[in-house]
Amino acid sequence: MARFGRMDETAFLATITPSSMRQAMQEAARRDPAVAVLFKLLGPNGSVKWAHTLGVLTVPELGELQPPIPPLSLRRGAPAVPEKYLWRGLTDATMFARLYEDHRSRAVKCPKVLDFACGSGRIARFLLRWRWEVHGCDTDADRVHWCQKNLPEFTAWTNKPAPSLDCPDHSFDYIYCYSVFTHTPEDVTIRWLEELHRVLVPGGLLALTTNGPSWLDSILKQPPLQEEFGLPKQELTELVRQIEEGDCVFRPYPGSPEYGLTFIHPDRVAAEWRSAQLELVGQEHGLAIHESPQDVSIFVAR
Repeated sequence: MARFGRMDETAFLATITPSSMRQAMQEAARRDPAVAVLFKLLGPNGSVKWAHTLGVLTVPELGELQPPIPPLSLRRGAPAVPEKYLWRGLTDATMFARLYEDHRSRAVKCPKVLDFACGSGRIARFLLRWRWEVHGCDTDADRVHWCQKNLPEFTAWTNKPAPSLDCPDHSFDYIYCYSVFTHTPEDVTIRWLEELHRVLVPGGLLALTTNGPSWLDSILKQPPLQEEFGLPKQELTELVRQIEEGDCVFRPYPGSPEYGLTFIHPDRVAAEWRSAQLELVGQEHGLAIHESPQDVSIFVAR
């Protein structure tokens, strides 16, 4: 498969950062010597990342140029701390943009992209100024309503929990799914993969993340996260053994038989989740961009 080469992070940050935001950064540096020194320490790209995350929370002129932060009730499943919410959103947006550029084999002027299970637009808010037409869907109507109200350039709608999307065949050039199939039984995931294939154009890409050995190893080293996820050390050790032996382990949440935590080795994803319709074209294991790194798999629609 012919590829177009790796994405330039500098170009990505430049594209998603309007001139008004850069002017606000310059004003902040002129007004506050501490900010000026910080920019020197961080360098050009680091300064832009700061502006999109910590900066919008501390410099009023920057905050006015960005969407608001969703209320805590709509950040369930995402970092509760606003600084982390924004930082992880920008980091994940950069990752999914890079994965598309790394693996695409088609020249598309303005790809039509679906943020599947978009939540309150944590990732999409950073991609709305990228070279894409970004859509999103989620089963949570309150989160979708927040997106519709606060991210007007983001076309978001509510989808059903069952594997079915209310859109025509071949609607999207790229679909990304962050920590979606980390919560569903494998049989449900397989049905969703079939549906996502239906709405991808031939040659379109699907990127999804999973919890594998790197995630479990990370949680083993962090007792606070063991408590947060309700996974004692002994159980984590057993989960490592099970997925290393090839199992896909689904651990349902109390009272929720089809929603919980799913653990799977990337090798099983490669063997069981690909099909004649979805060809696996890449995997990256344990992306160390968060305190709980996930694996990512990239498929192309046939």
